Parts: sequence; C-alpha cells; structure tokens
Amino acid sequence: MYRFFLVISTLLLALGSTAVHGQPGAKKLFISLTDEGNLGVIDPASGRIVRRIQVGRKPVALQLNADRSRLYVSNTASNNISVVDPATDAVITTVGIPITRRDVFIGPIVYSAATNTLYVAEASHEPLSLNIYVLDCKLNAVTDVFDAGPGIVDIAVSRDGSRLYVVGESTITVYSLPGFAVLHSISPPPGHRPTGVAVHPSEPLLAATYGTLNKVLLTNTENWETEAEIEIPKRFQGRQDAVIFSPDGSRIFVATHKTSARGLSGVIIMNAELLEMKKYVPIGEVKRGMAVSPDGLRGYFASDRLTELNLLTYAEIKRLDFRRAIGCIVAM
Repeated sequence: MYRFFLVISTLLLALGSTAVHGQPGAKKLFISLTDEGNLGVIDPASGRIVRRIQVGRKPVALQLNADRSRLYVSNTASNNISVVDPATDAVITTVGIPITRRDVFIGPIVYSAATNTLYVAEASHEPLSLNIYVLDCKLNAVTDVFDAGPGIVDIAVSRDGSRLYVVGESTITVYSLPGFAVLHSISPPPGHRPTGVAVHPSEPLLAATYGTLNKVLLTNTENWETEAEIEIPKRFQGRQDAVIFSPDGSRIFVATHKTSARGLSGVIIMNAELLEMKKYVPIGEVKRGMAVSPDGLRGYFASDRLTELNLLTYAEIKRLDFRRAIGCIVAM
C-alpha cells in the first residue's frame, strides 16, 4: 500500500510540475562530438543539432557548474578545458592543463559545487602514475596538482567538497580536500577492478561498478560498510563502467558493454530505493553519455545516437541517429 501511494504521489508531483513549468524534460542539450572537435547544441523538441561550438581536439567529458552558467569541456587531444557559456553558446576561455608527458592526456573530470573547483585527472594507455589537477573556476587557472597513482578511470567528489573519490587501477581511493591525504581505500571484490563511481546527491552513499561483477555496490561513506548490492539479471550481464545517480537519488544509471557476440550494450536503469533493475535501454556503446533533465522526468542516453526516455513510464519518446561518436551529454 505504501508503494502504491508513493507512486501516485510521484506522478501527481510530476504532473503538477509539468502544468506549472510547461513541457517536461530538458530545454537544451549539449553533446560532445568527439571526432569533430565540436560541442553540439540540441533542441530537444525537434531533436536537431541547432548549433556547433568549436572547442578543442577530441572533446569528451562535460561538467556544469552550480548555477548552470558555465559548462566545462575536456579536450583530451589538446589537453585543455574549454569554458562555455550555456546561455550564449560561446566559448569564454580555454584553460590549459600542464600535461607534458608523452602518452598522457586528460581523463575524467568532476566539478565541486561546494568549492567552485574542477578536478581534472590524467589518463594513459601506459602503466604510469597519474596526476589530478585542481582548477579554480573563479580564476580559470590550475592552482594545484597531486599524484593519484596509476590507472585512473573515474573520479567523483562529495557534496560538501571535502572528499575526492578516485577510481584507480586496483582500488577506489578516498582523498581529503584540500591536502589530498588518503582517508580510506575501498577494495574491489576478488577478481575484479573498480570501473566507475557516483556520489548520492543527498545520502552518504557511494555507488560503484566493478567491470564484469554484474552488480552495483552501494557503500556507506560514514562507516565504509557495503550497504547494498543491486544485481544485474543474467540476460543483461556484461561489463559495467560509467555510473550516475538521478538528481533526486532515486535511480541509478549504468553503462554496460557486451562481452560476447550475443551480449548487449546500452544503459541499465536501477531503482536505488527498491534495489532492483527497472529498464534496459539498448542503445549500443555508451562512453559517458547519460544525463537526466533537471526536473527528473526525462533521461537522455547517447552512443552514436541519442535516446530520450520518459522516466515515469520508461517509454521511449524519440531516438535520433547522429552516426558519430558522442562522448558525453548534459541536460539543461
């Protein structure tokens, strides 16, 4: 009975919000067109790219600041960050990241609203120890750097800006901010390595993926105990990496990749409260192309095409084929 009323209340709240604010979903989408070196601006209503913004070479990751007045674009081949004004679609400035080593390039990035800071991690195909750079978003300048070890594939920051979670070669290392002292290390299940991490927007929870473990593990960040495991049904099992929460923390979105000829690649949607899988979106190889509209009513998932999903009914609204690699997506 409780779940029934919870669902009805959620539907009424969503419908009420739609009635007041107009059409549900994002008003504007940004996608990184990695092979083009452009940032694509999409009108969700028409599904068309209405503008291309030239940034650096091989743009991948995107991060919005707290008031959504700045969009940070990681240019992985030119090793710099483009700072874009989402209101005018103009590049305000470009911040160079002082990467000098061969075979090292910009990897994952994450923005801290609490400190107005962008953390920029290095990446490499070689077994090298990698740095994380601290970019002060008020100064648009790199102000610090520290060695975070080899194999960085993802990073996340706590809501209060006091902790940085770094997914490395063999563990998830928790650093204090500022200072970069190691507070804790989360070891993966035997035979697996960590591949993705996300911070819950309001609870002391960390969601993590571990490649072919075919589970998402939820860790309590106050006592470091594993609080729950969400299993992926056998039909949809493969290799999981990128993971995000919805803005209200009620859903978890996981990029999954096939590991056999009969496997499936796409996005798995989980209910973070009921601890179960709810939907599989068969969109193909997704890098970091997962986003939720600010009102929480629409999901956007991108590979070489873009799928818009109603997150109340899980019905597909539209699918757009761009026939080019999309690195990341942001919903405004």
